[in-house]
Amino acid sequence: MKIQSLYISGDLCGFRKNNQCLHENNSLLEQYTKSNSLSNRISDNSQTKINILFLAEILDLINDAVIITDTEYKVTYWNHKAEKLYCIKTTEIIGEILTVAFEPLWSYSQQQQAYTDALEQYGFWKGENIHLKENGEKIYVESSIFVLEEKFYGLLWIIKDLGNIYYERSLRQIAEYKVKEQSTLIDFTRDAILMLNFDGEIIFCNKEGYRTYGWESSQMHGKNIRQILYDDSSLPQIEFALNKVLENGEWYGELYHLCKNGQKIILEARWILIRDNQGNPQSILTAATDITEKKQLETQFLRTQRLQSIGSLATGIAHDLNNILTPILAVAQLLPLKLPCINENTKGLLNIVLDNCKRGSDLIKQILVFARGAETQYMTLQVGHVLVEVARVIRQTFPKSMEICMDISTRELWMVFADATQLHQVLMNLCLNARDAMANGGTLTLAISNFFIDENHAGIHLDANVGPYVVMTISDTGCGIQTENLGRIFEPFFTTKELGKGTGLGLSTVLSIIKSHGGFVDVCSEVDRGTCFKIYLPAVESIEKVEFSELEPTQGIEELILVVDDEKTILEMTKTSLEAYNYRVLIAKDGIEAITLLSQHEYKIKAVLIDFIMPILDTKITISTLKKINPQVPIIIMSGLASDEVITKTSSSHFQAFLAKPFTTWELLSTLKQVINQSK
Repeated sequence: MKIQSLYISGDLCGFRKNNQCLHENNSLLEQYTKSNSLSNRISDNSQTKINILFLAEILDLINDAVIITDTEYKVTYWNHKAEKLYCIKTTEIIGEILTVAFEPLWSYSQQQQAYTDALEQYGFWKGENIHLKENGEKIYVESSIFVLEEKFYGLLWIIKDLGNIYYERSLRQIAEYKVKEQSTLIDFTRDAILMLNFDGEIIFCNKEGYRTYGWESSQMHGKNIRQILYDDSSLPQIEFALNKVLENGEWYGELYHLCKNGQKIILEARWILIRDNQGNPQSILTAATDITEKKQLETQFLRTQRLQSIGSLATGIAHDLNNILTPILAVAQLLPLKLPCINENTKGLLNIVLDNCKRGSDLIKQILVFARGAETQYMTLQVGHVLVEVARVIRQTFPKSMEICMDISTRELWMVFADATQLHQVLMNLCLNARDAMANGGTLTLAISNFFIDENHAGIHLDANVGPYVVMTISDTGCGIQTENLGRIFEPFFTTKELGKGTGLGLSTVLSIIKSHGGFVDVCSEVDRGTCFKIYLPAVESIEKVEFSELEPTQGIEELILVVDDEKTILEMTKTSLEAYNYRVLIAKDGIEAITLLSQHEYKIKAVLIDFIMPILDTKITISTLKKINPQVPIIIMSGLASDEVITKTSSSHFQAFLAKPFTTWELLSTLKQVINQSK
């Protein structure tokens, strides 16, 4: 770009108003034109001189610094604005190199080369610079440099002082950067942030808000939170929060939010009133943290604590109930011996008493297992028995609107190596899920069969191996599982049930237990048609088992037995039962009496039956003292507690057998005979 209109500008060197009289300018002009090589281009007439002076005055009036230099950057013209901008007088700068226009961070040669390259290639240079005043102070300017005349007689510099403009722009850039930075931080935070007006309409939502609630930007902006984020049950709490914010300026609390997919989540919300510069309420800022999983963990923790409390309570209750059932069971077994002439109807009634005592005992054991857990005991077992027991329990407890069906394909089921208690838990979890899926009734089917997995089937499932399996099937005719949820049902804490009606731990526990047994789980489901779970457990080689049968108990040979229990009825019925089978019996109601009797009869006593929980003197101390008196005497502990709990609290080396209350006469006599024979 060339500026031809300033052809004569090279002859304006040194002309500026600068409060000088016109004749002074005129004399300067004459002095310049005589010495300037271009003076011969200007006709020596007054009109030309006037035009030159007039042009000089115009250049002094404009608001930008106008400077003309030769190609060596020596100043030949310096207007009034330049003098004011750089604080350098015209007489001081004329003929000097324009060093003030060079970037302080650059060397003179570098800057000169940059200017020269641009001017030679384009004919002009434009950009923002940092120039220097006479005192070294930095000034921010916008420079435009043009080549004068094609013969390259000089350079025209137009310098715009950015000053406040630069400062304001810097402030604006800083503000824009801060806004961008804050926007990034808002999007980066894990809180869902909303800006609301006083009607509850959404003005702004960050990325985490969209992710948390599941809505798109266009679906949320301008919408009322009452319509898309809350259901009718939450509206009273929303109105309360809005009122509190307007009243106090802030509100903190927990809210149930509704996601786009209909899922309810719990958020810890913080609402703050935003005011304008005049202090007037402008909007409401809300920040919410998803604490759904945290609340689930808290619920699990509290439930565990409750189970521990229930377990402690159940232990005491179980002990007392077993003490009550033990004499009833003993009486029901002794009456046929004492009254051999009773009719069949009476025997039938006694059998009912016996059956119900055993059933009550089994129920107590189940309560203890669920309340306190049990030790893992893997053994070779028949899974069909576990399935039948679960079916019996659910028939008694599930709604009558549900039909419970059993399907056992063969009576020769293969054996598995498993923990019966854990399998019981697996089946109960699946049955409970099936019950919840059939709120309006339906059919629950429990099936079991043998199944041999070949190579093709093993290739379908990663956890399957070629070989024999026992398959348990739990199927229902309930609501089914959505296809998109099938892949997540075994994840911990994932549940499609309403808040408070499911923990999301049932199926994850099922999968964990079955995998620990070397098995795997298959599931198929169809919405509104039902769900089917198949549990595969590897079969093991059958081991012949000797089933207990109610044979005639072995008679004693008048061995002397010491029975220790704080329950009078148990003492009397145990004594009567043993004496009926040719044993002699001593009884003691506490540990002190037991120690006294053993000291008196010493080695004549062949065995001691003692209750695990005794008053006055602790059972453990009592047993230790009895062993000091007679190290060879066998000890049998009687208790309504689980055997693993007894072993934990009492060293197994201190006793020889455990007899669970309530016990049958056959179990009592069989255990007694066994320990006496071992002590010989």
